[in-house]
Amino acid sequence: MKTVKGMNNKRKNINTHILIGVFALFMCMFIGVKDVKAADTVAELPRGDTFNLLLKQSVNSSIKSFMTEQSSTYVTKITFTTKKPTNYNKTSDKLSSYGVDIYINGTELYLYNPIGFKLSPNCYYMFYNFTGVKEINMDNISTSNVINMDFMFYGCKSLTVLDVSKWDTSNVTGMKNYRH
Repeated sequence: MKTVKGMNNKRKNINTHILIGVFALFMCMFIGVKDVKAADTVAELPRGDTFNLLLKQSVNSSIKSFMTEQSSTYVTKITFTTKKPTNYNKTSDKLSSYGVDIYINGTELYLYNPIGFKLSPNCYYMFYNFTGVKEINMDNISTSNVINMDFMFYGCKSLTVLDVSKWDTSNVTGMKNYRH
């Protein structure tokens, strides 16, 4: 009888663990793990060329365009912000896995994370060929781990407002064709 009783206790323990696991999974789905992550951590952005592609795809889905070059001329202002934009339309979730929500209002694009942003060590081609962009506000960005900024703003022919005075570029070794 001891063996059967011991097995019943093991089953109860296993059932309890399964029940706790299912409850935890349900709570994560109900609360939304993405929202918790975005609210608790700095958004670590993908490398420059990946960021460029995902940002253009997000804009294209918002303006109902299938040509990536249209987003390049459509957007005139890009702002990285820790204050959630109001009266703006949230676009696709192309950067949500990085903790970034994207909002658009007319030709202005807002990238939101309540804590801030951290650039990838490789920022090459990050804003490549955003020809219509006149202003990029990157006040809430950590640049301390950036190594490569090659072609970061190359092709941004209309860019006139960009303040990099607070950037930590002590680790940067590549700035080839940094700006057009």
